Amino acid sequence: MERYFKYIIILSVSAFLFMSCSKDEIIPQEVEINDFVWGGMNAYYKFQGEVNDLSDSNFSTREQLNEYLAGFENPDVLFQSLVFQPMVTDSISIITNNFNILERRLAGEVETTGMEFGIVDYRDGSGNVFGYVQLVYPNTSAANNGITRGMIFTQVDGTTLNVNNFRNLLLNRTGGYSITLADDYNNGNPRITVPGPAPLIIDLTIGTLTPNPVIATNVLMEGTQKIGYLCYNEFNDQFLNELNAAFATFRSESINDLVIDLRYASNGNIESIQTMASLIAGQLQGSIVTSEIWNNKVNTNIPSSLLQRTIVERTPTDRMLLNALNLPRVFFLTSRATASAAEVLINGLRPLIDVITIGETTKGVYDASTLLYDSEDYRKVNINVNHTFALFPYVAQITNRDGLRAPIEATQGLPEDYGNMGLLGERSDPMLDFAIDNIINGTASSLTPELNQLGNSKEDYITNEIIIIDLK
Repeated sequence: MERYFKYIIILSVSAFLFMSCSKDEIIPQEVEINDFVWGGMNAYYKFQGEVNDLSDSNFSTREQLNEYLAGFENPDVLFQSLVFQPMVTDSISIITNNFNILERRLAGEVETTGMEFGIVDYRDGSGNVFGYVQLVYPNTSAANNGITRGMIFTQVDGTTLNVNNFRNLLLNRTGGYSITLADDYNNGNPRITVPGPAPLIIDLTIGTLTPNPVIATNVLMEGTQKIGYLCYNEFNDQFLNELNAAFATFRSESINDLVIDLRYASNGNIESIQTMASLIAGQLQGSIVTSEIWNNKVNTNIPSSLLQRTIVERTPTDRMLLNALNLPRVFFLTSRATASAAEVLINGLRPLIDVITIGETTKGVYDASTLLYDSEDYRKVNINVNHTFALFPYVAQITNRDGLRAPIEATQGLPEDYGNMGLLGERSDPMLDFAIDNIINGTASSLTPELNQLGNSKEDYITNEIIIIDLK
């Protein structure tokens, strides 16, 4: 089916003609989807100015563009040709032929055993690695089979994990797999010493889950001090009610200080970041938390106020009143896996209130994507019903109000003890225990990691280390 040539949209309220073509020019059916791919990338791709084939002056007529688009056998090939320095500068842009599945993934749906884990090198330099359980989601295969935080595993499906095979054995799996538990941490060289004919092997099944990112909350009484604790695993705007409810508890308890555990948080959307910042520092309404840097087209034509997020009294979408705490300071637990949305929150609050980070230097990822549909303004309104292709390209970088974005060094250096993880929200967790000592007694630490963490279970997720922002 033929359709009319679509203008390249830069602003939702302002369209720019492409190469002086008239609106009644026809796009041949055979390049219809490719035209959407090229148009979306031309309008919004962060590196549009760096890719010659996306230049506004590269094609002087509609016919030249059609001929160019017809030279690609399918939309995937065209899309990949437009990605700037793939896996070097841009490792996050994707195209999908079914936006319904991608929408569910962006809303937080994952395929998981229910066990979130990290992968760490053996201390002895043997090339072997081990997995350690960070947290377990309730009512999942992992939970039902007795997996708990702090467990260590060294084999998957009977194969010993090493630096070369752990991703193939643990990531992008379907159905399920078995893990073999080590019972002796052995100072970073885990081993199996269980007597008997076989070590403990646990079979796990992979299922679909949209987990609540509010993993654990607690209020700890230390003398006259009340310290709130929140473990938050993903900045997911589908669960803002649950986040607001956690802060309602902190508010009713009149906590003196707050510890937010972001050791395993590496993705999320901009509204959740804004909401969390507003819940922490509600006394600073109107203060800028984030600024967005898009390509030159968007930066030039969008008012700067629309590229910023500020401290608010209510959530922007559903206008829910926030249970703000109005804190002058906040403590964050961080790790080398802390990235993306978690870093944007910490970085955004640092110019506004006293921010103390306990743990390890964060990863330094501030990249943002948005979902583009085949419609006149690339939103999901009056979309082309002939296909379900959509783009999820790298469109922006996120900074704080001062334009800063970088790995965040820990105020107090303290790596995780993989042999002694403790319980989330309890003082048995060495990092929370130290945070409380720091709050009460001013205890200091400058420890650095002794073991190298190589990966984690979130590498399986499309949204890993990506900030989701709204289309401008």
